[in-house]
Amino acid sequence: MALVSEKEQADYIVEIRSGALSINRRSDYIGLGGFSVPTPSTVPVQLPQANLYADNDRTGLAKFSASVYRAEDGLLASVVGPVYGVAWIDQDAILGVGWRNTNTL
Repeated sequence: MALVSEKEQADYIVEIRSGALSINRRSDYIGLGGFSVPTPSTVPVQLPQANLYADNDRTGLAKFSASVYRAEDGLLASVVGPVYGVAWIDQDAILGVGWRNTNTL
């Protein structure tokens, strides 16, 4: 079986579908958030965050499926999926010292 460029030469047609693609982000902290301080000049001074505790979480989700059709008559030959993939990064810090828990490469 080989990949061809013309539909007329194909034995099967594969249709790949994406059911879900998402990235969720959540940030929690205890301390002072970064903020702008007005100054007599035209440019305000931006102060950084000063956190006692910080928790930053990111989660990604992907869902795919594939349908295989016979090229000669268009009938469904096979279905694969849905297949799910999840990745996360969890970053925590106490008094500026942090660590990371992740399942990504």
